[in-house]
Formats: sequence, C-alpha cells, structure tokens
Amino acid sequence: TQSFNRPGIPARNPPSDKCTYKLIANNGVLMKPYIVSEVHSAKTGELVYRRKPEVLIDTKIDPQYFNFIQRAMRGVVTDGTAKWGGAVLAVDAAGKTSTSEVLGQLTHSWYTAFAPFGSGDKNDLISVTAIVEHAGAGSAIAAPLVSEILEAYFACVDLDTAKRNIWIKRAQARKNSQQG
Repeated sequence: TQSFNRPGIPARNPPSDKCTYKLIANNGVLMKPYIVSEVHSAKTGELVYRRKPEVLIDTKIDPQYFNFIQRAMRGVVTDGTAKWGGAVLAVDAAGKTSTSEVLGQLTHSWYTAFAPFGSGDKNDLISVTAIVEHAGAGSAIAAPLVSEILEAYFACVDLDTAKRNIWIKRAQARKNSQQG
C-alpha cells in the first residue's frame, strides 16, 4: 500500500487501519467498538449490564471479495512477511505488515492482525495493531508484539507465558527450516 500526504499530516492512523481491517475480517460489516462487554455485581455475581452488538457500517459488498483479502492476510502469517513474527499458537490469525516512511529517519513499524481467522461470528473477532516509531520493518518489530497479545488473549495466559510459548515455536520453526 502507498499513502501520499503533506509533511506533518499522517495519511493513515491506527484507528482508521483497525476499521479497515475489521471491515475485511467481518465481510464488509463494521461493528461498534467497545471496551466492556458485561458487568457483574461484585456482591451477587448478577449480570448488571450486557453490551448489545451494534453495526456501524454494512457495505453490502459480496463476501467473496472480502474472503479473497482475508485469505491473502492469512497467507501473510502462514507464508509471508509475518511468518516468523506473526506466529500465534492458540488461534489462527491473519495480518498485514507495514512500514511508514519518515523522511531521513528509520521507518515506523506497523502490524495489524485479526483473529480468529475464519470465524463466522462477528462478535468473536478481535483486532490488534502495533506501531513502533522509527523501528524498521513491521514484520520484525511490530508483528511479534501483536502475536504475543493475541496469544495471551486466546490462550488465556499472561503475556510472559504467551511470549515464551511463541518463542519456543519460533525456535522450532527455525530449527526445522535449517534441517530441511
């Protein structure tokens, strides 16, 4: 992808990227983002509040077009630029590595992923974006951060355990590639 912008004015930003990728992951439907899905009483455990899913945008575009992009983004994780850095054990993820240029400086590292890949339920999907300024390639810097967050979320483990699990998988993959 290529963005043209005036100096000092970002052509893209994390919220707009997340909206774009959520539209892709949800076959053209953008759900309203939320932070809290349920609230339970600390005393009784009774459900006090439950968020109701809300559609913000429904493009009505044929899902086959989104399926093509979803498969391409899955390929980024399985065979592409995020094969090493975007590895997640607990769930199938799809992602897009990026960099944004800063004149005369090291590029910003970007990576956005969504999971679970192939989920038919719009409410199951989460999307995570990491941007590390002046850090270089998205596959090497931002993708590992996102993969660790996704691993922790879907494996229901702390971030240190998620990171350790992923590094074990990366080491095994490297060993297998050197033998093969």
